[in-house]
Amino acid sequence: MESKEEFDLVAMAQGLKWLMRQLYTKIAKAEEFPELLKSPKSFVQIVEEKKYKNLRLTEAFLKHLADQNILLLEDGKYSWNDNIRHKVKGKTVVEAEAVAIKNVQEKALPLFGILRKYAETIPKILRGGTPDREAELVIWDSLYNTEFYSFLRKEAIRRGNLPENSVIIDFGCRLGWSTIDIIKVLNPKKVYAVDPSPLMIELAYENLLALDLMKKVEFVRYDFDFEKKIDIPEKCDGAFIGLLFNRYSGEEITDMLLALRSVLKGGARVCGLQPIKDSEAIDAAELLLFADKEFRGYPEYEIFKTAFIRSGFGKPVIERSMFFHTTYIAEKPVEKPEKKKK
Repeated sequence: MESKEEFDLVAMAQGLKWLMRQLYTKIAKAEEFPELLKSPKSFVQIVEEKKYKNLRLTEAFLKHLADQNILLLEDGKYSWNDNIRHKVKGKTVVEAEAVAIKNVQEKALPLFGILRKYAETIPKILRGGTPDREAELVIWDSLYNTEFYSFLRKEAIRRGNLPENSVIIDFGCRLGWSTIDIIKVLNPKKVYAVDPSPLMIELAYENLLALDLMKKVEFVRYDFDFEKKIDIPEKCDGAFIGLLFNRYSGEEITDMLLALRSVLKGGARVCGLQPIKDSEAIDAAELLLFADKEFRGYPEYEIFKTAFIRSGFGKPVIERSMFFHTTYIAEKPVEKPEKKKK
């Protein structure tokens, strides 16, 4: 297995936190909060004056502004923090922040552009608008190819203990960067790279061809109709799933895993990269992503865990709230609960 590389996740997290603060401050000013909240106003008053309709996301938005001290919250009312610009930071804090910002810029620069565009769309989403801007493939391709995302994928593979020199499924391969990392870390016999999008598969093919890695890969188009079988001719030793569950409900995740297990050997390892949260609360980065047409939200741990167990997998282990791994343990059919009639 490829040797583990050094990467400062703490500094990266600090840099992302700085970025979130800049973006939320910009949104608040664009929404004219400094003028609106010169006198304290309640949640209901803000909603009425700004004509916000998506109350769940609005509540999360205001909470993050208060958490970042951009707004002050006292006795259930919000006001603009006029002293925010005058807060003096110590030399150590300033230096640490500068290092963190540089880390994000060097390791995941396209993230700035993507999140900034999403931030510009948030006011429309708060007013009940439907996301209509799909992420540009070129931008996401450049992001997934960064050192930051490559590290996260490789770390997920290592923590998941996927077997070397074996047959692996890259389930939801998108642009092929996860397939490339699987090959680099595990030296597999074969990788089945599965995705519903012909365009994604075409781009992934070009990325792997450029690195002369196609001899170990077979692309499989599967339209994610989970009632259908995945067209793979052999049982596989493991599977990697990267940032896929953001687009599906708990019930759909169960259906997905039931489809996936049909092409896995008993005892196969399954792992992946996926932010997991422990409550319904929406975190700062997650809120911005609702501007993406396909985004449904980070899965909650209980829903995520239940989907795996119901589908015949072991209880998934979650590390750092973003790496997960488990084992396929059931060979007998799992009885699915009846779907509620609408």
